[in-house]
Amino acid sequence: MNNLLLQSILGLLILFVTIISALAPHTLIKKFKLDNDGKPNLFLSLMCCVGGGVFLATCFLDILPEIQFGYEDIKKRTNTTNNFPFPQLMVCLGFFFVYLLEELCSKYFHKDDESCNHALPNYNSVETSKPLIHENEENRTVIKVQTTSTEIPCSETTTIDSPKHDEKKPNDYFKALSFAIIMSFHSILEGVALGTKNDLSGTLVLFTSLSLHKIIEAFAVGLQISKTISGRSKWAVLILFIYAIMTPIGALLGAGLKELNINAISRDIAVLILECLAAGTFIYVTFLEIIAQECVPKNNRMYKLGAVFSGFLIIVALQYHNHFF
Repeated sequence: MNNLLLQSILGLLILFVTIISALAPHTLIKKFKLDNDGKPNLFLSLMCCVGGGVFLATCFLDILPEIQFGYEDIKKRTNTTNNFPFPQLMVCLGFFFVYLLEELCSKYFHKDDESCNHALPNYNSVETSKPLIHENEENRTVIKVQTTSTEIPCSETTTIDSPKHDEKKPNDYFKALSFAIIMSFHSILEGVALGTKNDLSGTLVLFTSLSLHKIIEAFAVGLQISKTISGRSKWAVLILFIYAIMTPIGALLGAGLKELNINAISRDIAVLILECLAAGTFIYVTFLEIIAQECVPKNNRMYKLGAVFSGFLIIVALQYHNHFF
C-alpha cells in the first residue's frame, strides 16, 4: 500500500478516535455538574484533576524529552558546540506568550464586567426608616431619620437573593478557545511526526502509540472545555471538533513537507521551535488553568492530589510500554 494512502487512512482513524473521546465528557458534565447544594460535583472535579495529571506527564515525560533529543540531534548534524539552553528559552517564551495573552483578555473583559455591574442595584446594603419619636405619642412632633447600614442586628435573619446570571462570561469562552488552540497546536505537531514517517513499520508503531495517547488526551481536553462552557453545548462541540481535526491536518502537512523535499535540517529546526512553544503553552495550561483552579477550594485536597497523580501514572504506564515493549 502507498505510504501516503496509509497515512491518510490512519489520520482518519485518529480523527474518529479523537472525536469519540473528546465528546464523551458531555454526558459526564450533564450528569455530574452540580451537587444538591449547588456546588461543583466532587466526581467531576476529580476527573479534571486526572486530566491535569495527564497533561503534566505528557509535558515532562513526552514533549520535553522529545525536544531535548531533537535539539541534540540538530547540534550533531550541524556540528554546533554551543551549550546555551535554546530549547528551554523557547519553552519559557511560549509560556509567557500565553500568560500575556490571558492577562490582556482578562483585563479587557474585566472592564466590561465592571461597567455592567455599575448598573446593578446594591443588594449588600439594607435601607431602613424609623421614627426618632414614636408616632402614637399624642401631641408630639414626629421626626423621621433615614439611615443606610450594611449590618442591622435583628432576631431573625432574612436572605435576599441577588440576580443570578446563568450565561458564561466572554472570558470563559476565550479560555475554552485558547485552551483548544494550544492543544490543537500540539496535535498538529503530532500529526506532522506521523506524516513524515517513511517506513511502514515506523508509521504503524507511531499510529498505535499516538492513538492510545490521543484517547486519554482527548478525553481530558473534552472534559476541560465542556466544563468551562457547559451552558453552550454547540460551542463546545464546535471547538472540540476543530481540535479533533488538527492531528489529521498535521499528518497531511507532514506528508506535504516530505514531498516538497525541503532541507531536512531547516525543517527539523522549524518543527523544534514549534514544539518548544507548544511545550511552554502546555506548562501554562497544566499548572495555571487546570491544577491551580481545581486546588483553589480547600476541601478534598488529598483526593484531588491522588487524582492528579493517577492521571500522571496513566501516561507513565503508556511511556513505559512504548519504550520497553
